[in-house]
Amino acid sequence: MKLVRLLWQDAHACAETWCDPGALDPEPVVVDSVGWLIEGGKPDHVVICQSLADTGMVDHVLAVPAGMVVRLIEVPTPPL
Repeated sequence: MKLVRLLWQDAHACAETWCDPGALDPEPVVVDSVGWLIEGGKPDHVVICQSLADTGMVDHVLAVPAGMVVRLIEVPTPPL
C-alpha cells in the first residue's frame, strides 16, 4: 500500500448555538491526514488507514467522499 497525505474539506459546525447566518465564516475547514491508501476501498471515496499489520489487517480506517478531497500526495517511504 502507498503512504499518502490527504488534504480534505471537513463537514463542521459553524456555531455553538443560535447565530446570524450572515456572520458564518465562509472559509472551509481543511484537515490534513496521513495514512496508508486502501485503493478501491469504497466507491466515490478516498480511504486511508492509520495502521497496517503484516497480516494485511488494517485499523483506524477513514473514508473521505471524493468531492471533499482537496489534494492527495504520495509520501515517499524509505526501504526497511
